[in-house]
Amino acid sequence: MNEPVYLHADEPWAAYYLAQNRNWATETNPMARWKLGSSRKALAIDTWRFREAARLEYAADYGDDPGGWPERHLTVVVHATNKATPVCIECLWLDGDYWDDRGARAAGRTHTLESR
Repeated sequence: MNEPVYLHADEPWAAYYLAQNRNWATETNPMARWKLGSSRKALAIDTWRFREAARLEYAADYGDDPGGWPERHLTVVVHATNKATPVCIECLWLDGDYWDDRGARAAGRTHTLESR
């Protein structure tokens, strides 16, 4: 079976879209496909923008090369919606949406520790 081709695969936020919408390729409901192509795309873009802002702020203090950062795989919690999403400012890791910052921060700490 051929793998589905994602239209926006070359966009910097595409990995976030695919992680946040794992069923995009198999969805058959037209309304659900429309939602996956509109508001879900905007959510991925917003999540990416918040992550990029945090990465640029950290890079301003510690340089552009993650190899020289005091903490590798540092995570931040972003709020592209009313849910909290932990994201890594070095790699493209993100975790599911949490209703509270505490759960999101814990997931982020786990990622940082496991990536050492």
